[in-house]
Amino acid sequence: MFRHALIQEIAYDSLLRQTRRRLHGAVADALSDAPDRQVDLYALHLDRAERYEEAAQAYYDAGRHSSRRSAYVEAQLAYDRALDMLSHSPAAQSVRDLRFALLLANTQLLTILRSYSDDTLAATYEQARAMLDAGEVQVDPFEFYVGYWGLKAVRCEVDAAGDAAAVLAQLAESSAQHPRRPRVATFTQGCNAFYLGEIDHARTLLQRAVTRDVEDESVVAGDVLYIANLVLAWSDALHGDVVASTALLSQALKAAQRSDDPFVVVQTLCYACAVHEDIASPLQRVMDMATSALELSERYGFSEWLGYARMHRAYVAACQGDLEALRDLEEIVEALYDGNSDNSWAHSLYTLAEAQLKCGNMHAAVESAERAIAVCEKRVGRYIEPDCHRIRGELLILLGRQEEGLESLHRSLALARRDGAHYLTMRTLCSLIDHAPAAEKPAFREALGSLLADHVRGETPHIQAARSRLQVDSDAALRSFA
Repeated sequence: MFRHALIQEIAYDSLLRQTRRRLHGAVADALSDAPDRQVDLYALHLDRAERYEEAAQAYYDAGRHSSRRSAYVEAQLAYDRALDMLSHSPAAQSVRDLRFALLLANTQLLTILRSYSDDTLAATYEQARAMLDAGEVQVDPFEFYVGYWGLKAVRCEVDAAGDAAAVLAQLAESSAQHPRRPRVATFTQGCNAFYLGEIDHARTLLQRAVTRDVEDESVVAGDVLYIANLVLAWSDALHGDVVASTALLSQALKAAQRSDDPFVVVQTLCYACAVHEDIASPLQRVMDMATSALELSERYGFSEWLGYARMHRAYVAACQGDLEALRDLEEIVEALYDGNSDNSWAHSLYTLAEAQLKCGNMHAAVESAERAIAVCEKRVGRYIEPDCHRIRGELLILLGRQEEGLESLHRSLALARRDGAHYLTMRTLCSLIDHAPAAEKPAFREALGSLLADHVRGETPHIQAARSRLQVDSDAALRSFA
């Protein structure tokens, strides 16, 4: 052992390069047979032995090992070093295939550590796709297209997301040995439908993705089909089945906690916050989930999800009348997107409008609602479009612009009915019962009664408010409307 690191460095540098390579190679060979070898140490010795292709594979294995234990920054460093190693390797098929695998692994890490709007992430996906399109790699492209679909879907490149989902469906058809693949392809189609506001269609597809194989454990945290459960829970809520939605969210949260994967936990908590906000769950529940998501995001460096967690916390505080929290929420929403657009942008603007209304800042709330509508009209996050028109209508009526307000409410009702969003239809019917001319109110009451009797399940403040419009207090009392 050396008494000082500097002495060790001098002794090391005194060795001839050929001798160093030979010694590192001998250590690597010895480590290769060790059942409990340190994968990062093994990679380092192969690196210094200048056995570049072997070192690249070892760094790739080390990166995957680090990623599995949530050491994401370490994993990225290992993948980057592996790519450096390949730059010294001959252009063999195995080298091209490993390079593709490294690019794909890097996209997964960039998704976790940065965001889908990150230019490096998009560029990495395009590098990998160029290799596929040029026929340079002999790999199964299915997992690449799952990630590529996610990039395009979240970035609201609707046509490209649809094309990627179609490719996945074709690949699933031709790979009978992979029974989960048709479900994954169906999941991507269901998500595309959800983001376009087609709630009925989305729910049908997502239910097939989750339940097609009754022997399969659908809620496995970290699996792409796990996300299907979260989007289905949101679809169920908007469709009016709050009972199914909250049960699925509860199941997903338990699965996330069991997974010991902090990214999955944060992702699940943020989805749950959004759904619980939409159905007006107790604010403290949302605050608790957002706080947990924030703490984990800070600890592990999930920058984008940290922004979402901060947004949900600020929303809760603003809804309780905290004007400083409202200012924070306004800044957070702008900073989250900063000229970029993703499929939650309209929903965030709608959330901001709600908070501004509750704080009495009605003109700002109208502006936020109208910005959200403009985003939806670009086919971005249209699942919330009916609610954006509803809140705009209510605000305009409060500001004395009755005719414009009623026009916006009727637009909301038409969109919600078209999309099969029964929960949003219910909320708009309540607003029309409150504000429409007296001659029109009986028809809206009858429509609301039928909706509550046939399509809405659960107990939320919105459902209780709807029953109060009909002067009924139970499901049994609604049977007369069925």
